[in-house]
Amino acid sequence: MLRYWKLTLFALLYILVGIIIVPSFTGSNYGAVNMPRINLGLDLRGGSQLLLGIEFESFLKDQYSQILSDVRKAMRTDKIGYMSLESKASGISFKMRNHDDFSKIKSTVRKIDNRLSLEKNGEDIEIFFNDAAISDLKKSVVEQSIEIVRRRVDETGVTEPIIQPRGLSNIDLQVPGLSSPDQLKSLLGKTAKLTFQLVDEDSSRALGVTKVVPSESVLVSSKEGGDIVLKREVLLTGNDLVDARTVFDHGSPAISFKFSNYGAKKFADITKESTGRRFAILFDGEVISAPVIKEPILSGSGIISGKFTTDSANELAMLLRAGALPAELTILEERTIGPSLGIDSIESGKVSGYIAFALVAGFMIVAYGVLGLFANIALIANMALLFAMLCIMQATLTLPGIAGIVLTIGMAVDANILIFERIREEIKLGYAVNTSIVKGFQNAFNAIFDSNITTLIVALMLFLFGTGPVKGFAVTLSLGIIASMISNIGFAKHLLLFWSEKFHIKSIKV
Repeated sequence: MLRYWKLTLFALLYILVGIIIVPSFTGSNYGAVNMPRINLGLDLRGGSQLLLGIEFESFLKDQYSQILSDVRKAMRTDKIGYMSLESKASGISFKMRNHDDFSKIKSTVRKIDNRLSLEKNGEDIEIFFNDAAISDLKKSVVEQSIEIVRRRVDETGVTEPIIQPRGLSNIDLQVPGLSSPDQLKSLLGKTAKLTFQLVDEDSSRALGVTKVVPSESVLVSSKEGGDIVLKREVLLTGNDLVDARTVFDHGSPAISFKFSNYGAKKFADITKESTGRRFAILFDGEVISAPVIKEPILSGSGIISGKFTTDSANELAMLLRAGALPAELTILEERTIGPSLGIDSIESGKVSGYIAFALVAGFMIVAYGVLGLFANIALIANMALLFAMLCIMQATLTLPGIAGIVLTIGMAVDANILIFERIREEIKLGYAVNTSIVKGFQNAFNAIFDSNITTLIVALMLFLFGTGPVKGFAVTLSLGIIASMISNIGFAKHLLLFWSEKFHIKSIKV
């Protein structure tokens, strides 16, 4: 009686499976309930693919520029004489006035960042990241860039983009269903670095006369025209923001922003200490607004106004919400696949699947008779369970993924052949049908299990070390093996036992 309950549980499982997979094949939902579905990849649905290159040198230059300010302060504090202090993509260089200060300089630099190395050539000093630090920074930049790209793509409303690293410094972005990537290219072409710096009022006024900018200040261009001198120190960045939205300020589009708790406290302190001064807001190195701080701002929020259109304000707010890229991205390669090619691929996959299933089903019936019919029922259950798992995972199905499904059909039948041959042997030895079925499944289990485990290990290696299409093949193959074990070892066994007991089967022609 217990086995009938097991069969009932399998029946309930496959009813649930049917409920899950129907929306993916019909395109409809159950009323207001949105069921998870299989997503089609670029090669099946059509869409756009961009290969993005990460400008790591620009990132390093920016890092060294930030460290330069700390080095200058530290050497002044430690009273170390220097000349010609500057930063570039390869590091920070300067000349020391006193040769005896080298050990002191080394200690000072290590306190700033212990990943920094020093090289001395006479009076010339070079400061740079060591090889281990460069390797860690590259890995970190790629990971951060992928996360920011994902946020920006998600903000556009695109569903299920495929974003993955390619090589050491490139990102592969695939967006199924997107026929024109122009909007994405525009969004990804901006690093979206927001910084807040005080205006150097004295130097700005004297600039027209002296044409000289102090070392602790920097000359930048303004969106409103002309140049403006700012204090080099960055007081706040876009990393301190938690939200940014488009609003209308006096009838014109503007961006409302809100700081985190830490950023709000820092913003309050800055506005208290700098009341009456101009506070410049820079976006990707250009001043977009430089309002006067009229009073301390304790709320942790503010408004960026400027020459914005509604579209540009929306885009800027979206970029600030998504976060700044750690380095510039360049488009190395662009590819667009039309939807007609995707439809052709789907039809080819369907035809190959139908043909494979029909040939396998026909062979099983010819070779094993009524047992072959039960094998085909288990095969249908196997495919349904596989698609249900893909739906639950909201996996992206690609052409290699379809190849994995077709391969699963053959592997599932391999298991049935092993089981049926064992059943045949037991019947020839004179055992009853029920006993032959039980012993057949028991004797074949170890061989089937070992075979599937080794295939799963190979699929895992493909998933871990392969790229997008290979990973799609590995996922469907792995899920197919799991579904096969459940359907062939569990469901088919109890279905056969139920049939033989319920209809009092005395012999099977195999």
